[in-house]
Amino acid sequence: MKLPQAMSLAQIAQMIGGKVAGDGDLKVDTVSTSPLHATEDDLAFVFDAKLVKKLAECKAKAVVAPLGAELDFPDRNMVLVDRPNLAIQRILTALKPKRYYPAKGIHATAVVDESAEIGADVAIGPYVVIGPKSKIGARTIIMSHTVIGGEVVIGEDCLLHPACLIADYVKIGPALSCSKVLLLVLMVLAMLLSVHPTSKRTWLAPKILVMLLIHSSKSLRLVMWCLKTMLRLAPMPLSIEPQWVPL
Repeated sequence: MKLPQAMSLAQIAQMIGGKVAGDGDLKVDTVSTSPLHATEDDLAFVFDAKLVKKLAECKAKAVVAPLGAELDFPDRNMVLVDRPNLAIQRILTALKPKRYYPAKGIHATAVVDESAEIGADVAIGPYVVIGPKSKIGARTIIMSHTVIGGEVVIGEDCLLHPACLIADYVKIGPALSCSKVLLLVLMVLAMLLSVHPTSKRTWLAPKILVMLLIHSSKSLRLVMWCLKTMLRLAPMPLSIEPQWVPL
């Protein structure tokens, strides 16, 4: 993987939350995810315990490794991290290529029916067609040459890639944010706890869920939907007593 520009180990350590062992001014411009196939110009990721033991076979000029690896290889230039998976996520996020989306608003070449409802901060690209009575949620991005039929409902924060075809009456979204996913997970946990009627914590999770919904949700509709779903899907606690059948 080619880096946008050469970076020193000190810069990489700051980016991924690690610390340098060795020469912090050493610069690299390529990254290898396979330490055994890395070249002398690469920065290699070495997180597997078996591969850490084989660091002597790695040709990379520097490696990103777990804390403690410097004890066995004191002469290697390293960026040491406590949480390897988080380090990978941070460096990939920082180095991800830029995505090009249409600007907010309706492009001059787009055809949008007069009866369509367009939310705030929606971006509609070139040659997009939106049919009658369709509704587009806020902050949704619709890329070029997409055709949307009549009475279509597209939720908030959605992304339609180029040349999508959305038929009449289709409903899409809204896109789930991290907070909404967390609320759904808590809802499932609340339902699982309700299976045990004798537990003193039976209503602890639902109470926490309600509090989180009220304080963190932006929409009262989401609150009501989560509560209705929880009540509809949660199993009713049953108390089953043995029945003696005379012989």
